[in-house]
Parts: sequence; C-alpha cells; structure tokens
Amino acid sequence: MRVIIFGLLSLQLLTVVALSAPPTQEFYGDSVCLEDYVQLLKDMAAFMNHLQAKDFENAQALGQEVSARLPAISSGHEMLFLVGAMSENLALAKESLQTLVDKYFIYPDTYTNFFPLLDQIHDETTRSGMNDAIEEFFQRREAFLKSKLAVGINRKMILVELAYLNHATEDEADTLPLLDEIATFDPALVKTFANTPLWAENLRMHGLVDQVRAAWSRWSGTPEEKMRGFVAVVSKMESMSAALAFSPICDWSAHAAGYIPRVLATKTKQEYYEILAEMVHQAGDNHTSLRFPRDIELAYTDCGLETIFADGRFLVRAVTGSTLAGQAKPGDEILNIDGLPVKKYIDQHRTKYPFVSAAFFKPESYASYWIGERLLSGRRGTRVKLVMRRPDASTYILTADRPLQPPARVPETAEPPAVEVSVRPDRICLITLSQFTGSDAYAQFKKLIAPLDTAAFKGVVIDLRENRGGNSGVGDAIFAHFVEAAVRNYQFDYTPVLIPQKIAAYSGYLRVYREGSLIQPAMDKPIRCPVCVLTSPRTGSAAEDFAFLFRHHQRGQLVGQTTSGATGNGLPVSLPASGELRVNLNVNLYFGGIGLTPDHPVDFTPADLVSGRDPQMAKALQLLGAD
Repeated sequence: MRVIIFGLLSLQLLTVVALSAPPTQEFYGDSVCLEDYVQLLKDMAAFMNHLQAKDFENAQALGQEVSARLPAISSGHEMLFLVGAMSENLALAKESLQTLVDKYFIYPDTYTNFFPLLDQIHDETTRSGMNDAIEEFFQRREAFLKSKLAVGINRKMILVELAYLNHATEDEADTLPLLDEIATFDPALVKTFANTPLWAENLRMHGLVDQVRAAWSRWSGTPEEKMRGFVAVVSKMESMSAALAFSPICDWSAHAAGYIPRVLATKTKQEYYEILAEMVHQAGDNHTSLRFPRDIELAYTDCGLETIFADGRFLVRAVTGSTLAGQAKPGDEILNIDGLPVKKYIDQHRTKYPFVSAAFFKPESYASYWIGERLLSGRRGTRVKLVMRRPDASTYILTADRPLQPPARVPETAEPPAVEVSVRPDRICLITLSQFTGSDAYAQFKKLIAPLDTAAFKGVVIDLRENRGGNSGVGDAIFAHFVEAAVRNYQFDYTPVLIPQKIAAYSGYLRVYREGSLIQPAMDKPIRCPVCVLTSPRTGSAAEDFAFLFRHHQRGQLVGQTTSGATGNGLPVSLPASGELRVNLNVNLYFGGIGLTPDHPVDFTPADLVSGRDPQMAKALQLLGAD
C-alpha cells in the first residue's frame, strides 16, 4: 500500500510558547506549545501505523482526538481526510475538507498530495465525488488565503502556500505571478518549482529562472554585497545550526566578528568565499558547509591522477590522463608538490580553494580523505611538478598539466545501481548499497532478495564504502530484515528546540525527540546470520545512520575505515554570486565529529592498489568463515 505522507509529518516548531488566540484573528498564522508539539509527533507515528495496517477505525479516532485538541491547526483534520480518502468514505473526506478551509497549514507543500490520492480509490463514483470535493476545497482555500494576504501580515508564508496550491492544480497562469514575487526572497524555491514536469515546456518559467540565475550569479564586490552575504551566513548559523552548540567555537558572534575586516578587504569573489568558508568550516561539522559559486568550481581540475589518502600517505589510486600512462602507476606515493613536502603544501593551502572546503572538518580522518581525493586539483591551464615514490622505494619526478578547457562532451557513464546483491558458492551474501537517494532503493533491495533463500545464508557482507547517504528511511527498512524484535533508531539525534529565556543559563537547547523511531522486524525474508559492514570516510549521513544500527544493536561488525562523522538535514541559504550555505539542522550525539571507528580497522596499502586487492572485503570474508 502506498501511503501519502502529508505535511503533518514534516511538522516544524514555529514557536515554543503558544499565546492565547484572540476572539477574532484577522491574520494567518498560529503556533503550538512544546508539550503539544511533542505529543503531536507521537500521534503522527501512531496514525501512520494505523493507516499502514488499514486500521481505519483507530486512525479516525486519533484524528478526531487531535483535531479536538488542536482545532486551529490542520494536522488532525488532515488525518481525518486521509482516513476518508483511503477508506473510500466520501462523506468523511468531504466533511474534513470543509473544515480544513480555514485551518493553519504547518507545511505548505501539503497540496501536492491531495490529487494523487485519487489513484488509490477503486470505485469510479467515489473517485469522481472525491475529485469534485478536492477541487471545491482548493477554490475555497485559495479565496481564504487571498483574504488573509490582504491583511498584510505573514505575506511571505501565504505567497508560498498559494504557489503550492496553484501548482498542485497545474494552474500555470496563477502560479507564475506568485513565483515572480517569491523569486525576490527565495530564488531556490523558484528553481525547485521549475524542475518539475509541469514547467518543462513553459517559456515564461524558463525566462523567470534565467532572470533568477542572472540575479543570483551577479557579483559586484561592493561592501554592501559582501556584508549581505556575511550577515546571512552569521545569522542563519547562529539561529539554526544544531552543530554549533557542540563545535570548538564557544562564542560564534565573537568568532564571526573577527572575520569582518578580512571579508571587507577581499579583492575577488573567490577570496571572499574562501574567507566565508574558513569561518563556517571551523565549526567542524562536515554537514555544515559553504559551497563556492559554480564558475569557481569549474575553473579547477586535476592533472590526470586520481589520488587517495590511505595507510597514512597520499597515493595514486588510478591514472586517468592519457599522457601520464606508463609514468605514474596505482600505489605510487606523492612526496612533494611544487617544491613542498605534501604536508607543508596542504598547510599552506588549507585556507584556499579547494582545501578550505574540508580542511577544518572533524574527524580529521574525514578531512584527510577528502583532501586526498582533491590533492592535485588546481586552476585549469596550470602545471604541477611532483616527486613520486614507487612501492619499491625508488623515486622519480613527474610533471603534469591541468587541461585548460573542460572536455567538449563529458562521456556518459551509467550510475551504479543503488543496490547490488550476489551470493557466493560458500553461501555468503554480498550486498552493495551505493546510495540511499531516491524512493526506489528499498524496492530494489526487496526485488533482489525475493528469489533468495535468506535462511540459508552463512553470512552477509554489506558494502557501504561509497554510500554518502540519502534517505535514512531506506536504511531503516533494510535493517528491519536483520532484526527479530523491534529496535529504535535516532536515539542520539539532536534537533535543537530553542527556549530563548533559558539560553543565558546554558539550558536553552533541548532535543526534539526523547526516543528514536521504532523499526519493526520485516515480515518476510528475515536475515539472521552474522553480518560484516564495510565502511570508509565516504560512508556518511543516512549511510552512517545505517551503520550505526549494526553497531548500537550489536547486529554486525564494522570493517574498514572510520566513517565520515556527520549526519543531518540541511537548510540551504542562498548567497551572493550563486554560492550557498548549508546549515545542518540536526546532529548525532554518538558519532558526530568522531565517526564510527570500525571493530576491525583495515586500510589500503600501496601493494593493494598495485595488485587491485581489496583487503577490507578479504577481512570481512575471513571473519564470516569464507571458504
């Protein structure tokens, strides 16, 4: 059963203390107190469990309870509409829609989920009646929002909600003027709309996006422009960052103030962004990052050598430049770059692009790994001189050029599948999970294990070494096949709830959840054999959440290298000249800034790179008793 999750599951705390509503409220907006918010989160989880079990009676009872407790908030009324739609109870759905017309919607893209529900209704008469009811609701809701827009309060919020509403009805004529105004304060949202199929052929939308890109990419270098970007970074970090409270920076305001003279003194756009990146990245959280404008990124490239930090050294992983074939080889160590020992070269360039993008991150193993991948990156058209050492200890000098122009046509390479599964003759199952992005990764996993006798597995190796994350729900769903009893995830996730009057007493940071989400055992294809999980510094975000489950619930051993040490959801903040700040809104208190240290640390050596041997996989197979 496909369940449409409404905005009620993406509930955001708007204020901590609810004010008593006046007898008449002309403006559009409301709030929930902290106690109600926490209870609502529990109600949402219980409600979705009822829906998934098709227990519509208890789902309806819960919706009625929530709507009575929070009558001005949309959540309980949305619940009742969902029950009506999914149980094909047209009367309940209509009644809920009529009630929803003047309620406060906490999440504006809720509208995109109404019409898709029609696909789940089998009776044609009911589906037609439901369609008419939804259309009527949209018309009345639009009129209500426009009446509140005229009051002049919460204008930005209402404009965005109207844009989502009109977009859901595919009303291009009414959506475009709204996006015109939204572009002045949220250009990223306009681009999000433009990337949907509805606007693929719309020339006006393409023109609007071109205007947004031009305005967003413009750089004048004036003090006002520099300070605008600086203030956006400082304010969003201070107000929204979950990582800042646990960073080495004790006083963010004082830290940022020290950068003002340097910011104003910058001569170029690149220098400006290097200063901002240094300021932000000293927080240490690699999910809090500052992205450079695209033109700066495109001005840099490597010299035809793919490098890696392994075994405490910087090594050649692969030779990609045709002119270097036969000179450098995998496993060769880089000793010296442009006359400087590698460590000194990195130290001298750690505040410059591209190294400043990672040099200050924690754990240091992640920073070293990231720099290792970009060690020889430099401006296009430049030459680099290297002193190299082969595995036999002999040395040689290598001169390599970075191409001036990017290739006219980048060769198309197929992305590796999100999931790969194979079973060895000795009954050890190899599962490679390369990404958790997209909605079909778990579906791929289920499809691939469906024909397999999981009870016959001798062991399982799960390879997460190239998995940078995505949707943690994918990992939760897969992990459900590896447990016999319900377990929890996210117990150590920290999403701050700020109580301003308590901040001065150092007690104003509270976490949203007391307990993590419950993962129920999968009903089919259980996997009960021993497990080894392969990890690397690339293993991050949702993939690191997944690896944590095996560690915390003692369900498997980690083999390889320390993970990236960060997870969380990012808030994008647009900056001058098309740069972007990503503020991490939640962190993990268990492995954040530290990473998950493997039970069996195994690194690649020069000899491994020469031979193509995978020592981490070999160790995992040994632990599982491979033949």
